[in-house]
Amino acid sequence: MKPYVKRQKNDTTGAEAICEAVTRPNMRFVPTKMVEQQSCLMLHRARHLFIRQQTAVINSIRAYLAEFGIVAPVGRRGVEQLLEVVADRADDRLPEVARERFCSSHHPLHANFREHARAIQCALGLTKSAGGPDDLATLSVNRS
Repeated sequence: MKPYVKRQKNDTTGAEAICEAVTRPNMRFVPTKMVEQQSCLMLHRARHLFIRQQTAVINSIRAYLAEFGIVAPVGRRGVEQLLEVVADRADDRLPEVARERFCSSHHPLHANFREHARAIQCALGLTKSAGGPDDLATLSVNRS
């Protein structure tokens, strides 16, 4: 059961709720994060965003090529196989018009996929794989 519920969220009711919460005797407060903790969390969020974007691009590449019946195994090697098909002008499974459009819209990916990913990870100071023990340890420490 909620002891105090108000409708219509706005600045006034929000300020009033904060004032009431501060005056409650059993209210617990969260300590302020240190600059190092906040910086580390920022890196984790940036890496998570990069991985989500990378996954979205890989899935779109798979979908585009699947429309032409070109499929590959899941994983990094599978994406490399798909990009090799796009780069190979002798492979006639992909029409030339589609190949040109694909190459012009995904140029950084098909030409320098690994280098592009490594450059972003190095710029963020993240050279280990996502979810590794070090990532999890710093993430759990900095969230508290």
